[in-house]
Amino acid sequence: RAKMRLCLSSDIHGNVKATSYLVKSAEQLGCTAILVAGDLCAWEDYRSYFRVVAELSKFKGRVIAVLGNSDYPELLGVARAEAQLTQGAEVDEKGRVESGVSLLHGDCLVFGGARFVGASGVPEGAHGSYFSTSEGELRGLLRGALERCDPTFKENGNVSDNTNGSHNASDAGNHTNLGPDAKSNAPLVSMTHPPPLGALDATYAGDNAGSRTVLEFIREVQPALHVCGHIHEAKGVTKVGKTVVVNPGPPKRGDPIYVAEVGHGETTVELVTPDAKRWGGLLGPNSRLAKKAPTNL
Repeated sequence: RAKMRLCLSSDIHGNVKATSYLVKSAEQLGCTAILVAGDLCAWEDYRSYFRVVAELSKFKGRVIAVLGNSDYPELLGVARAEAQLTQGAEVDEKGRVESGVSLLHGDCLVFGGARFVGASGVPEGAHGSYFSTSEGELRGLLRGALERCDPTFKENGNVSDNTNGSHNASDAGNHTNLGPDAKSNAPLVSMTHPPPLGALDATYAGDNAGSRTVLEFIREVQPALHVCGHIHEAKGVTKVGKTVVVNPGPPKRGDPIYVAEVGHGETTVELVTPDAKRWGGLLGPNSRLAKKAPTNL
């Protein structure tokens, strides 16, 4: 069975030009979906969310995202209300319909042979957060999302290895976004804005700013891939148990893109620079990141 190719990003912060770069790169790299691990908004500018979504919606595939600490929780209500009215579309601040972006907050989405679960916001105490949640609420959202994907998962039950898609998924909740292939044995991809505690979460000050809840969820469930963000300087790839964890960092024009391939079997991650010639020189030469980052796990 063919693997799903995913382009990964986070912390866009209202940068429309960088978003355009991301979308064009994802098209050129043959990605089925773009995953954005939070902070779509520029600081103190909720309208920038709609500009970023409008740009992301130009992608011919699917865009799946969670919200972060620079985003506003009210945007979840806007997105869900419009999704119900337009069957998966979003709208900008002028009421124009934009399609192709799915926000996750305790939701399950099955797409392209994989299951996606996610929770928006950051644990309380995060510096300068517009979207705060408690560790307990974050835990409930992630576990609730998994139950919607997989009704055999229980609060106190044993969880088998999800890296090979060992459970069946079915429609099990009012907030589910399950698609027509929901009953397939699909690998699991999880998304949060905060990274797991102790993994890709070290700040410039040397503090670990990750979430204990996210770490515990990954350890217990062992998804095939977990995508996070929040700590820009900690971007990279690591593993927590069998789970591949990626903090892709903010998109920047000319920088390589983290590309994950998820399917039955091993998850791989590559750092790929798209062909500059194809985009008329928009994409610059490889950055230093491309030279030092791992090309495969």
